[in-house]
Amino acid sequence: MSKFDGIVGWLTYYGSLRSSSMDHVRAMETLEGIAREVIKDELSKLSKYEAVTYRALATLGRARWVEIKRLAESLMGRSIDDKTFTTALKALVNMYMVREVEHGIYEVVDGYMARLVREYGI
Repeated sequence: MSKFDGIVGWLTYYGSLRSSSMDHVRAMETLEGIAREVIKDELSKLSKYEAVTYRALATLGRARWVEIKRLAESLMGRSIDDKTFTTALKALVNMYMVREVEHGIYEVVDGYMARLVREYGI
């Protein structure tokens, strides 16, 4: 269950699947399918700058503002204005998708979501 990083929503989904007589492996497989769809839906609601910033940070793990920005620009294939990037990053912080762990260093809050974004390119 450490995969879920203590995120209550994923643990609740897992518990619901297990209580419906599903074994652990099947519950985990089913949950991953559900999670991919939920994540796709959530990311589709973000602006293009928020989405690319989230994907960059999910790829990097814990990173500095400049590192996230560089990767986001690489993923977009063009430069991003500093103000636009900062606005997108702050929006992700305000949505509790990203947190600032130290001054200027950020990480994704939901490690399970970040892993699925990395593995499936969601």
